[in-house]
Amino acid sequence: MDNDGKLSISSGMSANAFQDSHYTFRSLTKSANTLSVKVFLIVVFLILAGCKPSIERIESDTKTSIQETLDSDKKYSKYGMQVDSVSVVMEEGNRYKGIAYISLEEAQYPIAITVISDGEKLIWSAGPGQFAFLVQHEWRKVQAAITENLKIKQSDRDSLEWVVQIATLSNRDAAERLVSDLAKTGHKAYIITSEGFNRVFVGPMARRGEADLLRNQIKLQHKLNGFVVIYKDDK
Repeated sequence: MDNDGKLSISSGMSANAFQDSHYTFRSLTKSANTLSVKVFLIVVFLILAGCKPSIERIESDTKTSIQETLDSDKKYSKYGMQVDSVSVVMEEGNRYKGIAYISLEEAQYPIAITVISDGEKLIWSAGPGQFAFLVQHEWRKVQAAITENLKIKQSDRDSLEWVVQIATLSNRDAAERLVSDLAKTGHKAYIITSEGFNRVFVGPMARRGEADLLRNQIKLQHKLNGFVVIYKDDK
């Protein structure tokens, strides 16, 4: 304090210098607080990132979950399908979208899936119509069965023999005379007697078409209207 009673600043520090020093201190404090907030946010982010499951884990867990469903659900278990692989990408938050590749017999089918996972629980779903290939698979089985059945029937048909039934006579002598007449034109005829009737046949022939031609030939030669039937060796 000077002689006039006024306060003076000593030690060589002016009032302006004191104010500048105080402002610098407040700036340093504010910067320290901002840095602390940033560090805190980074730590929280790292913690949250560490809690979120990796894409590889989600793909593996999804593959296991889908396979369990295919093995246990009655709609799917009868087909014996296998999950070959799963590929997903993050959509938003804990929601993912991707594709599961499923094998059925010798074919592989991709199905679009949606996955929700928080690292502990996982839920997956397939879009509408993703398993429509099962309907096609069933239809192919039906077609294969039909084709195989037709092959069997064709095989049976190919193994058949055919004859031309010329006449049915009650008189045995008349039937024998007819056989003799047919033999004169080179036809191999025979008689089958059943329930008092004598049926005269010509053949057998290996193919139905050949039997049809034989019937037409006999009609021209002997004026007899025969008809083609399956050969039965019961002479």
